[in-house]
Amino acid sequence: MNDIYIKDFTPKDEEAFYNMASLFHGSDAVVYGKINHEALKTTFNACINGSPFVSGFFICYNGEVCGYALMCFTYSNEYGGKIMIIDEIYVKEGFRGKGLASYFVKEIIDKYKNDVVYVEVEVKKDNVEAINLYKKFEFGFNDYQLMYKFFNR
Repeated sequence: MNDIYIKDFTPKDEEAFYNMASLFHGSDAVVYGKINHEALKTTFNACINGSPFVSGFFICYNGEVCGYALMCFTYSNEYGGKIMIIDEIYVKEGFRGKGLASYFVKEIIDKYKNDVVYVEVEVKKDNVEAINLYKKFEFGFNDYQLMYKFFNR
């Protein structure tokens, strides 16, 4: 049986995170494309320094780091509690199709189901694989349209 597990980011994982996050942000899975190194550094430091707003995890397969995920947290008056956002999930080519993202989603839901009232994920409309992944875990679409405004970008 293959050994799949997740682990928190540690200070020695910085390079692995930067490499995979750069690949993710250069892919078709994201709208805005490349991310700058300073943003990655800020996110990584927030993860390893215990930010209440973001957590970083590596997805491991047979002892090898083969993906990462970022979870963000906020609060909603409408939903009456803490919200978890699955911000990014990335699995390296060569490890895809092995159930790693499904394993991660199941584990992360189990880990936080008593701490949050709502789980949210952004998915591009044409990312059928990601949509099917989340539908497997009974995620659905809501009627909200995401709007945004950038500062200092």
